[in-house]
Amino acid sequence: MPNNVFSTALACNHYLFNSRSSRVRSHWLRAGIAKSLIVTLCLLGVPGCSTWSVGPDFERPDMQNMPEKWNADDPQHPLVGNVSLDTWWQSFNDPALNQLVTRARLSSPTIEAALLKIVQYRAQYAIAIGSFFPQTQELTGTYSSEHPSRRSADAPQPDEPSQPGTIQQLNLGFQATWEIDIWGKYRRNAEAAKAALQGAHAGYELALVTLSADVAQQYFSYRMTEKQLEIARRNSLAQKESVRLTEAMFRLGASSGRDYDQAVAMQKNTEADIPQLEAQLITSRNALCVLLGIPPGPVPELAPGWVPQPPQTTSGAARASSGPTAGKTLPQGAMPYAAERTAQSFIPLDIAIGVPADLLRRRPDVRQAEQEAAAQCARIGINKAALFPSFSISGFLGFQGSDVGAFTRGDTFSHNAFTASASPSLVLPFLNYGRLYNAVRAQDAVFQQSLVTYKQTVLRALQEAENAMSSFIRSRQRLTLLQQAAEAAGRSTKLALEQYNAGSTDFTTVVSAQTTQYQQENSVAAAAGNTALQAVALFRALGGGWQPQPLPLPKATIDAMKKRTDWGGMLRDMESAPVAGQSEIPQAETHRGY
Repeated sequence: MPNNVFSTALACNHYLFNSRSSRVRSHWLRAGIAKSLIVTLCLLGVPGCSTWSVGPDFERPDMQNMPEKWNADDPQHPLVGNVSLDTWWQSFNDPALNQLVTRARLSSPTIEAALLKIVQYRAQYAIAIGSFFPQTQELTGTYSSEHPSRRSADAPQPDEPSQPGTIQQLNLGFQATWEIDIWGKYRRNAEAAKAALQGAHAGYELALVTLSADVAQQYFSYRMTEKQLEIARRNSLAQKESVRLTEAMFRLGASSGRDYDQAVAMQKNTEADIPQLEAQLITSRNALCVLLGIPPGPVPELAPGWVPQPPQTTSGAARASSGPTAGKTLPQGAMPYAAERTAQSFIPLDIAIGVPADLLRRRPDVRQAEQEAAAQCARIGINKAALFPSFSISGFLGFQGSDVGAFTRGDTFSHNAFTASASPSLVLPFLNYGRLYNAVRAQDAVFQQSLVTYKQTVLRALQEAENAMSSFIRSRQRLTLLQQAAEAAGRSTKLALEQYNAGSTDFTTVVSAQTTQYQQENSVAAAAGNTALQAVALFRALGGGWQPQPLPLPKATIDAMKKRTDWGGMLRDMESAPVAGQSEIPQAETHRGY
């Protein structure tokens, strides 16, 4: 530790000189420097002069009884595959969904806030690194003027005073105070700041996971409602044909008015679902708008026949890629969104679920809880360091004199004395150990709480993954059964109409068959949407949808921040697309802006 040894050497050397003779000044300078070098060389051989860090070193908590495999996985139809969790939404093969996820990542206020939190903790990390250098660095200047009422004949006279009877004194120089980090207080503070920065990165990744899943869930909710609305309108039109049929047969006397009333009641009941579904459609669309960072209103990607276009951003550069579909036109006959495809054709089946231990690496909330525990562990060392003596050295380098005019005439050395001083100090905690020890105990309890929180976060992650896996597997099974029921209901309705036209059955059978068909088709649409939602929930529970490199901030945000504050290079990697292989935590700027 050369810096610490040199600072200790300065602490052992105390010199002060004040002379108008350049020869004497030079002698004292050489003597002071020589003494410092001698003490420094001596201390280089003393092992005890190197610093260390008091307090515990953080280790990731050992999660005992971590399962080796998932309990919810179906042995007959295991979830295995090669779907990338980083861009899981592409596995639905839906260009509209890909585009919406990209748009949300580009413009969501949630992502922007998470990125700004990274910037905040970068600056705080730089502050912590700066504590290794002299904590106080100041250019000082003092001026005093004294007008005594009377002076004795033998009183000392000032050097060439500007006015008789006036004593002036001017001091100009540089002073610094450096607390030597013997016990690792500042080292632990830097560890805590770095853990907080890494926690901010994990929080940003968690925001990406949450946003991607929320966009997909709102999108599939919209498509599910859209499909149910299409089913309601189609069945309403089919039931109107039954109304016209029963009305005609009633006019011919072939049936009673009861059949006509049943047909009207069935058709109106189906038609009454349409306004409710339209309201749900608008609600889902508006929720999607908020995720996109835009006011509620039309969303082009939700329109029938939509063709994907290259995404545009306020900064002119894309924050993230949504896959190979952006900017391409759909082939002839391709369906632009999931609602126009069969119920199961867009649901991914080859999800790579991995093993439970992967959650410790994949889930951002787990890594965020781990970094919080690491920061709290480092703060124990900060509090423990307060139990030990602190050593610091203060130094001053400058000029002092009584001839103020000499400074303006350029004759400073002739009339003012060059002054340099180094003053060591020792502060020993005394009679307050109860307070300091209790501060350590309180921080230790906080650290233990963070360990418990970490374990709870891991358990909750396992629970969410198991639940999502079980729900997804069973929702697929339910969807298959409902599709079979809907096909049977369609055949039953066709047969009931044929029998009614032939006069072999009454209209009650037709009403029952059409009602069942409508309900079954509606259930299939809901089950298909729910299966997609469960797939999204599984991807979310597995921690999919994040990337380690920060996305660029909007240009307007960066311009506004730079206009207010000099950010140096802290925003450089957020001004353009991230570069592969770039460090997740850029080198902190520690030489400016403390």
